Amino acid sequence: MKIVVCPDSFKGSLTAAQASEAIKEGISSVCPDYHVVTLPLADGGEGTSSVIASITGGTAIVTDTINAIGENITATYYIINRGKKKTALIDVAAASGLTLVSPQRRDVMTASSYGTGVLIKNAYERGCRDFIIGLGGSATCDAGTGIMEALGPDMPAIASDISVTLLCDVDNPLYGPKGAANVFAPQKGATPRQVALLDERLRQWNIKTILDTGRNVAGQHGAGAAGGIGAMFMAYFNTTTKAGIDAVLDMYGFDSVIADADLVITGEGCIDSQTLHGKVGMGVLRRCNVHRVPVIAMGGSVEYGDLPDNAGFTAVFSIVPGIMTLEQAVDATEARRNLAETSRQIIRIIRSRL
Repeated sequence: MKIVVCPDSFKGSLTAAQASEAIKEGISSVCPDYHVVTLPLADGGEGTSSVIASITGGTAIVTDTINAIGENITATYYIINRGKKKTALIDVAAASGLTLVSPQRRDVMTASSYGTGVLIKNAYERGCRDFIIGLGGSATCDAGTGIMEALGPDMPAIASDISVTLLCDVDNPLYGPKGAANVFAPQKGATPRQVALLDERLRQWNIKTILDTGRNVAGQHGAGAAGGIGAMFMAYFNTTTKAGIDAVLDMYGFDSVIADADLVITGEGCIDSQTLHGKVGMGVLRRCNVHRVPVIAMGGSVEYGDLPDNAGFTAVFSIVPGIMTLEQAVDATEARRNLAETSRQIIRIIRSRL
């Protein structure tokens, strides 16, 4: 039996590569003769640049920057060297990510994407002229003004000299009921009043940007990604936007890999209504449906009420075995154990052919 294992990261707990190995461990402990192919995935969110670098042979660059609340940190991005051509792989989450700020210190009203701008400028100074930027997982709702500040007076020259590919895990517009503030700011700690203020701030930013550039990008798919960072790139840079999961799957040649597979197993930290829109699980499921390959999904948290008829998955499992705190559930050792054990039980059912 050929099983393709292709999870996203379990945010704050396991990388996609670690999750892949845990699932493979569970499978092999029951059926060591099964052919297991691991393809760690990402959708534009946390860990995307690392996954792409592992596929393409990118080199890690570690540099000093700041997080969304101005604390000094080190962050990693990657450079792909292809002759004279250099491509930078940068996650917004690497410097401006929500997980880099403790819940008690999060303040979406003042959170800045400045640290991401530091990474972009560093990569530009190293000779990168093509940029692939993952937009998921940000702590910000500043429409990329922090990035613009970090690039400073050099920004027009940099913007005209580089090409940017944005990898999105959402297709939300900049503002409005489905915009960056209304949909995502509450996840970043915003109160209802703050959400309204942020939405108005994004509207005003768009008016100013139209006057500056002549471009109205507010309604474009992905403009609201990363608190409006997507809109900033669309307005001021030479930009192409792609669904992050499809870009990563294409890099793997995923359709060829699953063409002769008997089963695909995917997973992510939380499986809920957002899974249905641009996330890893749904991207995998769409491809597998074409090839009529069954897909099992596993999550640290599963909202079954958000998944009518399992959203098309053959089965969906929560890996949490019992009552525990969030801190216990996201502990890396605990999560790896639970992921391996859930995989083990799934394979025992498959082996028994009930």
